[in-house]
This record gives sequence, structure tokens and C-alpha cells, in this order.
Amino acid sequence: MISSKNATSLISNSKLDVQTFQIDTKESSSSKNLILAEKITAERDQPPFDRVAMDGIGIYFENESNSSRSYKIENIQKAGEPQKELSSKENCLEVMTGAVLPKGCNTVIPYEEITIKNGEAKINLDYKLKSLKNIHFQGSDFKKNEILINENKQLDSTLINLCLGQGMRSILIKSIPEIALVSTGDELIECDQNVLDHQIRKTNVYLLESICRNHFPLVKIKHYHLPDIEKEVFKTLKNIVADHKIIVLTGGVSKGKFDFVPSVLNDLNVKKEFHKIKQKPGKPMWFGVGPKEQLVFGLPGNPVSSAVCFRKYIIEFFYNKLINSSKVTKVILNETIEFKKEFTYFRLVNIQNINGSLNVVPTKMNGSGDLNALALSDGFVELNADQDIFKKGDVLNYFSWDFTNV
Repeated sequence: MISSKNATSLISNSKLDVQTFQIDTKESSSSKNLILAEKITAERDQPPFDRVAMDGIGIYFENESNSSRSYKIENIQKAGEPQKELSSKENCLEVMTGAVLPKGCNTVIPYEEITIKNGEAKINLDYKLKSLKNIHFQGSDFKKNEILINENKQLDSTLINLCLGQGMRSILIKSIPEIALVSTGDELIECDQNVLDHQIRKTNVYLLESICRNHFPLVKIKHYHLPDIEKEVFKTLKNIVADHKIIVLTGGVSKGKFDFVPSVLNDLNVKKEFHKIKQKPGKPMWFGVGPKEQLVFGLPGNPVSSAVCFRKYIIEFFYNKLINSSKVTKVILNETIEFKKEFTYFRLVNIQNINGSLNVVPTKMNGSGDLNALALSDGFVELNADQDIFKKGDVLNYFSWDFTNV
């Protein structure tokens, strides 16, 4: 049995070829939370011209002693039209925010600082004239061909806007490889079937699929089911391992007489990296690597255990491979928790925003099979194995089920 830290390390060191990632073309405007698969460079300087930053008048200002306070208005430069030219330094042009700065002008005085009467603009006496004021200069934001967004960046609304601003109506998006999601056990039936007293409805695989799509909306998932018959487990798993790079099983990895998954994977030359982690819930987790670098995750069958292991190890693994970063949030514990076993404890919690700080409160829970507790939680916190008491006010790592719920 290994520590949670060592389990994370063994998984993160696994090889996952760049070629295994799915690359798709996607409309930029509908790419929020997706992972960029290309560099975005500047189409041109931004601003692409010296841009008027305030509505007012454009003048040529030389120095205080040689400047006028009254200017004849000779024209208007509005946004969206070609650059005009100031014909005389004694005159001005009215200029609108976003317009090209007229040729011959070197400063803009806001309307609030002038009075216009009979085609003449008079500047308020208390306004200090200065050159280069209220101008957004060409290339001051970025230069043509400058890298604006690096590949592997997860896109938010502002980055999507930046893509669109470079004429990128569509962009290349990277997604994780197709996942084989495998349920196990004769006790499971589909959710729409009539359930007998000794049966339960199959929900784990749909729960894991939902968590995965919350974080990686484009992921392709294929479902399989293994009965409690060793020969059938071998036959089906053999095909799954041959056809998939990422395999996630839920159930069949503990010590029961019908938990055939570990021995069958061994027969299929899937090398075991670890089996059992010093954690609660999720102790029976299994992980191994196939002969063609397939990654095989065997999760416990109880829903809380399965979901926790999936979010903690598999979702984090994909984030680290895709964006070289994790999706862990720091939160403040709002209620003291005691856990005296030398295990890492993953505790279901609800998130609260208190005075601008993210706080969590433990969710009432009746074991790792408690579907209701899982449904009422927002995610879970990680409580390290080297502590017994976690006090109110402690800062903890928080893992959200949903990418958008913090």
C-alpha cells in the first residue's frame, strides 16, 4: 500500500504521447474552458494606428508659451473612416473615441475641457495643455506577430475575445484521448430497467463521464460492462486494452472472490504500478501500464470512492498533461475535522463564499456508498495523513466536481 503522494507521482510520470491527444477545429466563440492546440499570434499591431482615446478635439501642441486656447474646427474625424489631416496648426478637428488620430495632431482635449461656439473650440483656462495626451499609440498593446496566447492554454471569455480580435473565427482545440469507461459486476442493471431487491442501477460510469465532461467537454467516451465471469472478463478486457489508450474501470479491484480485474490485467501483460492507497475513501485503487503504454485505472466500486479517485488522480493527470498545471483551489476550512487514522482523508464538502474568501463545510456522509451525500457536495478537500486534527481556519486543497463551481 502506497501513499497518496506516491500514487500521484507514479501516475504523473506515465507516458502519454502528444499524438494520442485529439485535435479538433472549433468555433472560437464556443470554445470556453477548452484547451488551445496552437499559438495565437498578433495579426497586426494593436492598436493598428494611433487611436483617439477620448471624444473631444485634436490639436497640434508645441509648448505652453506658443499655444493657443482657441481653435477653429475644420472637420470631424469619426471612428471607422480613413485618417484625415489637420491643415493648419491654428485649427483643430473634432475627434471621436476609437478614431484614427488625424495627421498633424499630437494631443486630444476632451469635450469636458472645452466650449464650442460658432465653429470655434475654446479650451478651459484651468486645463493644462500637454502633448501626447489621450492617445492610445499604435502597437502599445502588442506588436504584429507577437505571441499572444501559447498552446495548451485553457480558454476563458477574455482569451476567446483575443482570438476573435486576430481574425480567428475558428481555432484548433486539444482534447484528451478517448476513454474506455468500464463498469463491473452482475448486480448492476441499466438505469431505465426495473430493479429487483438484489440489484442496483449502474450509475458510476455516468457519474465519471459527467465529471470528465465538466472539465473536458470534447472527450470521447465508450462504455463497456464486465460480468462476474472470469473468462468473459479476460475476453472483453483483452479487446479493450488492444483498442484504447486510456481505460478506467469502476469496481472489481478489491479482495472479493469475484474481483477478477487485477489478475486478468496481469494475464494481459498490464504491469501493475500500485494496488491500494493509504487513503479514505478509495483505498482499493489499482493502476497499471499496458504493453503499448496504455494507462489502466481500476477504481473502487463505491460511488464516493470512485468519484474521488477519478477527480483526484485522473482529472488532475490530464490537466497536468494538457496545460502543465493542476486544477486545485485553496480554501478555508470552516469547521474543525478530526481524523486519527494515518491515511490521507478526502472529505466531501460544500463551498461557501464568506466575505470574499472561499470556505468549505463538511457534508454529512454515511460512508463511501452514500449517493445522497455525493449529490449534495460541491467537491472534496484533501486532509494530509500526517495530521490528526484540521482546525477551523486551516487552508486546504479543494477539488471541485465541476470546473465552473468556484
